[in-house]
Amino acid sequence: MTDSANKTGAPRLAATIGGGAWTVAERVISQASQLILFVVAARLLSPAEFGTFALVSTCALLLLRMSEVGWAPYIMSWHGDERVPRQVLGVSIVSGLGAGVVVALAGLAARQLYVAPEVGNMLLLFAVWVALATVSSAQQGMMIWQDGLRGSAIAESVGEILGMAVAVAALYEGHGVYSLVYGRLTFQ
Repeated sequence: MTDSANKTGAPRLAATIGGGAWTVAERVISQASQLILFVVAARLLSPAEFGTFALVSTCALLLLRMSEVGWAPYIMSWHGDERVPRQVLGVSIVSGLGAGVVVALAGLAARQLYVAPEVGNMLLLFAVWVALATVSSAQQGMMIWQDGLRGSAIAESVGEILGMAVAVAALYEGHGVYSLVYGRLTFQ
């Protein structure tokens, strides 16, 4: 191996290992934040409230997964100039807004059908979350594609911590099941 190959290979290897370490730390922070939030929510919410959140959250998550389609993996696997990933990011914005509108319409319909008011209100809040989360996912793919694995992991970690802090504070302030949605919005 030549000296020039050694000089470019070693920093690249160090950056990859460092990025991987940050990603592992982000996963640990994410899991710890979710565990803490789950324990606090289980103590402060009734089983019915927690179940309502879980059901509405799952429906919103399904629409999120459909709106994400696979934008981030597509961006991360792109081998070319920045034009196509930027276009995909633009499409993800439209996709997220579309899915957000669907969730908002479901929330409005739930309110009109006299379903529990919390369901309609949570769906309206989740409509914003779906739009933000779709774009956030594609943006994370852009960061990783641009060799920003470390930055992506740090952003995710900070988001998790802030989201958990907002949700826990709102739970203790008495905002009930909406606290968990506020936490997700803050994370995004």
